[in-house]
Amino acid sequence: EGERDPQRVDQAREELRRALYFLRDRLGAQTFLCGSEFTLADAAFAPRIMVLGRLGIELEPALASVQTWIDRIRARPSVRSLGL
Repeated sequence: EGERDPQRVDQAREELRRALYFLRDRLGAQTFLCGSEFTLADAAFAPRIMVLGRLGIELEPALASVQTWIDRIRARPSVRSLGL
């Protein structure tokens, strides 16, 4: 296993932070990414965000709408059946 480059780790964290804030802004007051209905966009993006907790990355309080969106997706019967 190679050594971690602290500069690259910091860069990756900042890129993730920017992406999460973009997602927050895209969600706005909507229920899902494209409005009031669950779409392929939600199915594509949600798994990538859902794993962050398992990686030890917690969402900042300012990203509460992103957490609410994830909670809403986790509540879907199809997702609950996966045990995520």
